[in-house]
Amino acid sequence: MKLYISADIEGVAGVVHSEHTTRDGREHDRARMLMTEEVNACIRGAIAAGASEIVVNDSHGTMRNIIPELLHTEASLISGSPKKMAMVEGLDETFDAAVFIGYHTKKGDFGLLNHTFSGKVVRSIKVNGIEYGEFGLNALVAGHFNVPVICVSGCDRLEKEVRGTYPGSILCYG
Repeated sequence: MKLYISADIEGVAGVVHSEHTTRDGREHDRARMLMTEEVNACIRGAIAAGASEIVVNDSHGTMRNIIPELLHTEASLISGSPKKMAMVEGLDETFDAAVFIGYHTKKGDFGLLNHTFSGKVVRSIKVNGIEYGEFGLNALVAGHFNVPVICVSGCDRLEKEVRGTYPGSILCYG
């Protein structure tokens, strides 16, 4: 099984303030560690479930948050920006499944640290009349490649957004 992981930071367990999410925030290094360890937990679980190849895309801000030296050695990392496909850089039809870690609600849904891509500029993104946040838009790209999103982790308010977009989805809470 070939697994794709897109990792954001706002929905990581313990990330609760903008000081965690901005590069100059006093607690950003701590949040980077939490993000890296949450991704590693997913990697360990995927390996135990039989994954033979795992690709991780750092999907937050400058996309240089996961600490490469601490990332599980069985995974490869896509890091840095800009990226043509942003939060789903590297995803294609060769993957069997995708996992989205550390995700958050779209702008206006009042979840912790919510926004849609650039929180100050983008207010809403609609596709065929349906409003999507980062999860939904990235899931649409995965669907384009026929790659199922098998797990999403993030704040508890993300559940409503995910279930509203994809009923029957599996969710994990940070």
